[in-house]
Amino acid sequence: MTTIDDAFVAQLQDLMKHPYHRVIAGEPVEGYLAEVPELPGCITAGRTPEEALSNLEAAMAVWLESALVHDDPIPEPVNRPCPSQCLTTAPVDRPCHRGRIN
Repeated sequence: MTTIDDAFVAQLQDLMKHPYHRVIAGEPVEGYLAEVPELPGCITAGRTPEEALSNLEAAMAVWLESALVHDDPIPEPVNRPCPSQCLTTAPVDRPCHRGRIN
């Protein structure tokens, strides 16, 4: 069994602060899909945009934790213009993020 030490937790918390794009698309009737395009396969859903974003944060943590445990490469965030549905919890100062979920 692997023990998670303080350094591992700190590294994971640091990675979660990176300005990865969190993209949410959908509608109230069908629900919302959320993904982080830079992290392949990191996708989830929710009934509301807020629920999808919350679920995405949890999915990101699991994705990044798995990559660290297995020594898989972790892509850097891509600096590109955000689509109109881009929502983020990361503290980034981009015009497309101002006034969005933070």
